[in-house]
Amino acid sequence: MKTAINAITATLCLALASTASNARGPYGSINVGNWHGGAYTNDKNGSFSHCAAGATYQSGIYFVVSVGEDYSWRLGFAHENWQLTAGQAFALALTFDGQPAINVQVPIGSHLVKSASAPPKPSKTVKQTGTGFVISANGHVVTNQHVIEGCVGDIQGNLSGESPVKLRVVSSDETNDLALLQARTSFKEIASIRSKPIHPGDSVVAIGYPFHGLLTSDFTVTTGVVNSLSGVLNDTRFLQISAPVQPGNSGGPLLDSNGEVVGMVAAKLNALKFVKATGDMPENINFAIKTGALRDFLDNSVVAYQTVEAKSELKTSDIARNARSFTLLIACMATEQSTTAKKSDN
Repeated sequence: MKTAINAITATLCLALASTASNARGPYGSINVGNWHGGAYTNDKNGSFSHCAAGATYQSGIYFVVSVGEDYSWRLGFAHENWQLTAGQAFALALTFDGQPAINVQVPIGSHLVKSASAPPKPSKTVKQTGTGFVISANGHVVTNQHVIEGCVGDIQGNLSGESPVKLRVVSSDETNDLALLQARTSFKEIASIRSKPIHPGDSVVAIGYPFHGLLTSDFTVTTGVVNSLSGVLNDTRFLQISAPVQPGNSGGPLLDSNGEVVGMVAAKLNALKFVKATGDMPENINFAIKTGALRDFLDNSVVAYQTVEAKSELKTSDIARNARSFTLLIACMATEQSTTAKKSDN
């Protein structure tokens, strides 16, 4: 055992000592069986301090071997259940390679390191999906901030029937629930924002990927009208719409009868919370972020976008066909706590 420990620590020193002086410590790592080690540097001047390797035994004792810059050897022992007092002597019986035990009295340092609580268990991840749409010729995509909240790893976006592309987060606005993403390459088509204001009673079309994979893997199309030019508590950042939306529609384009963007689908009213507050069941009350807030966000992010005047009206089927070329499924793996919180807030 002693030979093995010496070999491990010597390997550490040979492998790491030559570069450790440039590190701030710890620098590098090595794993041999259950032994884990690394090199450390002096916090004050950055010079090599020591290298160490340690392992936890079945008894729960953590044993570490260290070699200092002056080639002095040190042994360290720790256990989470040990109750220690500064200055006391600690009795240990050591045996190496089956040899007779050696009884030693180990002095405890004048400064004790308090036991740290175990790190929290890694959160489970679940697939999280939403919708976004292409907004610039440089591969920019917009969606709701809550669609990407809690994402771990890559965020993927893909047009209907095409392979997914990796998207990076450029900027986000939690207050207005907006996020700007970007692909490495550009897209063939981009959405255009309507330049003139929309009015109550105007027809709208919502495009998105609700309950992706449960109901359908393709996008869905719903129609309705603008009910109001303000949201909950007269929030003028939002439109109230009758077009049905579901989880997964968030971040999708809200289009007018010409197929131009007049908003971004954001949320539906939480019916259960509304019933508890009023005693009445709401019917089909949904919201979209107005293009004014979206354009301000894009301007602040220095992203060029396209605006157009109203054209001749299109059939809903034609609007949907055109939207297929710029509406993306947004997907990522997200922490379970994050997705649960979003469900409770909807």
